[in-house]
Amino acid sequence: MSWPAEIHSVESEVNPPPDRTDSLYFVFYKEQIVHAPDDGYDGDDGDDGVRWFPLSQSVWESEDWGDLTEHYMGVCRDQPCFAVDLATEVRGKRFTGLRDLFDRTGRMMLMLAGRATQIIQWHKTHQF
Repeated sequence: MSWPAEIHSVESEVNPPPDRTDSLYFVFYKEQIVHAPDDGYDGDDGDDGVRWFPLSQSVWESEDWGDLTEHYMGVCRDQPCFAVDLATEVRGKRFTGLRDLFDRTGRMMLMLAGRATQIIQWHKTHQF
């Protein structure tokens, strides 16, 4: 099995950049990802005519997310990417499982969402 060619455009880094403009946020609550279909994408491929895309910086900053844990994942196509684990559910947001995204996003975004959930689970299970 070989990795998709797109994987080479992801650069893992340790320290987030000081400027978070154009960042992407993969936001989870209890292993479910925030479904914000209207953010950052103007197309429609899903069963209900909506595609999924991670939250943009503007949407991230416009909400009160409460207690959370944030993990910097690196850069994809010059956009910093963050995995976020919410401590409590945010009202008015729709959450969905990763499998529901299979036909609603591209391979790169699905791979990054999968990586985000792996980082969050590792953080939860490897604390001392």
